[in-house]
Amino acid sequence: MKSQCQSLLLSNGDEWSRRRRLLTSAFHVDVLKGYVAVFNTSANTMHAKWMRLLGAGEGPQEMFHHLSLMTLDSLLKCAFSHDSCCQERSSEYVSAIQELGELIMARRRTLLHHWDWLYWRSAQGTRFLRAARVVHSFTRAVVEQRRALIRQRRDEKAEAESGDEEADAICWALYNLARHAHFQERCRQEVMELMQDQAESEITADLASLPFTTMCIRESLRLHSPVLAVTRHIYGTHHNPTVWTDPLEFDPLRFDPAHTRGRSPYAFIPFSSGPRNCIGQRFAMAELQVVVAMTLLRFRLSPGANPASDPGATSAGPGIRRLPQLVLRAEGGMWLRLERLAPPPSPPGPAEPHGTSV
Repeated sequence: MKSQCQSLLLSNGDEWSRRRRLLTSAFHVDVLKGYVAVFNTSANTMHAKWMRLLGAGEGPQEMFHHLSLMTLDSLLKCAFSHDSCCQERSSEYVSAIQELGELIMARRRTLLHHWDWLYWRSAQGTRFLRAARVVHSFTRAVVEQRRALIRQRRDEKAEAESGDEEADAICWALYNLARHAHFQERCRQEVMELMQDQAESEITADLASLPFTTMCIRESLRLHSPVLAVTRHIYGTHHNPTVWTDPLEFDPLRFDPAHTRGRSPYAFIPFSSGPRNCIGQRFAMAELQVVVAMTLLRFRLSPGANPASDPGATSAGPGIRRLPQLVLRAEGGMWLRLERLAPPPSPPGPAEPHGTSV
């Protein structure tokens, strides 16, 4: 598994600096603007699936499953221009990605498996290598397909971290809004005001026009930082009572500009900080804003319970427990109840001249 050490995450020194410099341009703000349409499309696919499930009488839905597929769909479209249809049909690649995440956490918990020589000869190591081969084969095939398309277009003219972090962050944001209906409704009203002046049914305007929704997302990231590799440090920082009053409470107004003056820039670091901070944080925030906004526009959320474990339950209750995996999950899954909302009225068209009819 020597090739793992060549990634941006694990490389060091000049190699890291070169890779970071090459990748930075891919996350430039002007490039990210073009991804907003992709986020809308992937969210639309997920919401259409939810509507079908509601129409079939399904109860609460497990958010991690749906959102992991949605963010993977977006990532493959943005990074490789590849439409995997992973939200609509099962995929060996998706299964392999999920298995790798489970195996990484299992290895961390088994002391003897920290020794490479022993791990690669164990049953878990064999499973890891098999799943890694599936992922690498898929990635190579997609890259080669993309290269062939680029070569073809050039000739005509002449004549990456599973998006599980984003999925996890979106899940916790929706969970916190489901538990705080007044904040959820305020976000919904903000999105509706943004959409009423648009002819399209998708978010195409400047995402800075969603200040309160963004405050709710930031507060959710403070309470539930998704990446567990550094989450112990981040958790302590984000729950420091000398910085945050009532740190266990969900209070988006902490991020009102009037309340952030004088606060250390290192008090809120969901994407880490310093030169090795998350290179894709703008990408992640843009996807969070689009998916949360479009979800609130179409659905009302409330806490749910796993119908298989407790068929009569109607609420998840206050005792949801964090589950440390490769990203922060919830024990038993995160179940939310969805209520479909009527679509907002379309903006009025141009007035017709007097005396005409259609």
